[in-house]
Amino acid sequence: PIATIRLASDSIINPNVLHHPEKVKHFSEMINNETKRMNTQVEKVLQMALVEKTQFTLKKSKHFVHEMINKVLNNMKLQIESKHVNICFDYQASNDAIFTEEVHFLHMISNLIDNAIKYAKDKPEICITTKNIENLILIRIEDKGIGMSKDLSLIHISEPTRPY
Repeated sequence: PIATIRLASDSIINPNVLHHPEKVKHFSEMINNETKRMNTQVEKVLQMALVEKTQFTLKKSKHFVHEMINKVLNNMKLQIESKHVNICFDYQASNDAIFTEEVHFLHMISNLIDNAIKYAKDKPEICITTKNIENLILIRIEDKGIGMSKDLSLIHISEPTRPY
């Protein structure tokens, strides 16, 4: 959220935007939305601090992976456009329903995409792939950046959905 807020606020003071109320409104709404998202993330960090002291249960519910990835990309739209990021999608998963805690999942996807942009050598290229493997969903976010260790590349963050 901080990167998007910074870019949106820089855009508002740009002379090409400053005298166009509809553009100022658009960027102001973006700042407002990202500030709300950042507030939610800060609250989650504080909640996670409680985990170390007490028992804490995540509130998991049914969500759809493709929809959540698209939500993250929409939230990062300004950052993606300003860095001229090329994103390809290969949504192969026919069942993208998962049982997870939404805010943490969105935060994880956002961090992976943000890092792919941040650590790109040249023009960022990101490919997002999903596919079903038995009763699981594989989410792959690939880029041409400096990379990360294989130990960190596979993370179990959800349980498969169960019939309701």
